[in-house]
Amino acid sequence: KSIKQFYLRRLIRIYPPYVVALIWAGLVFLLTRYWHPNWYDGSLSTFAFMRTGPMNSFFEPGVIARNLLYMADETGFIAPFWSLTYEVIFYFLAPFLFRKVNLYIIVSVFLFVSNLLFPGFILSLGIPKYFYNFFFVYNLYFALGVALYSNFDTVKSYLENVQKKVLLGAVFLALISTYAFNIYFQVGTVYSFLSAAVLGILLIIFFLKYQVQIPWLIGVGKFSYTL
Repeated sequence: KSIKQFYLRRLIRIYPPYVVALIWAGLVFLLTRYWHPNWYDGSLSTFAFMRTGPMNSFFEPGVIARNLLYMADETGFIAPFWSLTYEVIFYFLAPFLFRKVNLYIIVSVFLFVSNLLFPGFILSLGIPKYFYNFFFVYNLYFALGVALYSNFDTVKSYLENVQKKVLLGAVFLALISTYAFNIYFQVGTVYSFLSAAVLGILLIIFFLKYQVQIPWLIGVGKFSYTL
């Protein structure tokens, strides 16, 4: 398939639902501020209202422009969209990265480890926020997915003789580790992210190895990946 077709399909799959979500967030903000103005005046500081204050700037031209360009602030009602920024960067680069898959994986691991070992030095380079976050922080998780996809037959054959209960035990351990790191540090860290990545990989292997099929999830997948 052509690069143009690839970009068009990704755009159709992601952008319309994203814009609808932005409109919905704006509508909820306007209605709730009308009925409950105290939610947005800073007088409520509990966890339940931590995302209300930042919404006061939601309709400023600069904020609207950044949101439409996938550069949403990691605050307010649309905070969960923070990862979409890096997904879009990955899709933009994917046709070029996939030409040298092994090189892409090696470089991704190198950049991630470099930032893990020398964070001060990497930050001193003055790399723009979104590029720093993508290449040195989050890109590794895309690379892990690419590595699993490219080497799935090898991984599958390696785990062919692994008993089901052992694989389930590994899934449970990865799940517990993810929650344990979050609870201990009280915030998402590289440890919880890596545990979650391992959990995702184990679940993919388990679902495919034992042909686990969830009808509604299959339906969502077909809708998403056939656009």
